[in-house]
Amino acid sequence: MPTFGKTCIAQADTWVPLYTAGAGKAPTFNLNMVNCSAGVVTVGFAIGTAGVTNGDRLEFNTPLDPAGQISNVLERTGIQMSAGESIYVRASAANVVDARAYGYED
Repeated sequence: MPTFGKTCIAQADTWVPLYTAGAGKAPTFNLNMVNCSAGVVTVGFAIGTAGVTNGDRLEFNTPLDPAGQISNVLERTGIQMSAGESIYVRASAANVVDARAYGYED
């Protein structure tokens, strides 16, 4: 499966664009977010067209346990989006959460 986007989220509590669907594309993707720190971090992701507004959030303030724990990963599968929409990710701490989206564009 091709990777759409990947990042280490560099800014705390800021929506960061990860991938934007091209014109005429209807992607289906999976999203993984992993906490690489020694403390609990909260994460979220959204799909929007011009930043994140009400109704765009799919996950928000979800806690991820510290690195090495079984619940330090958020994985969501089979997410669909439309042409021109973007995936946005966020974390409560900077430089400790990696995010990767991968899937197919139809």
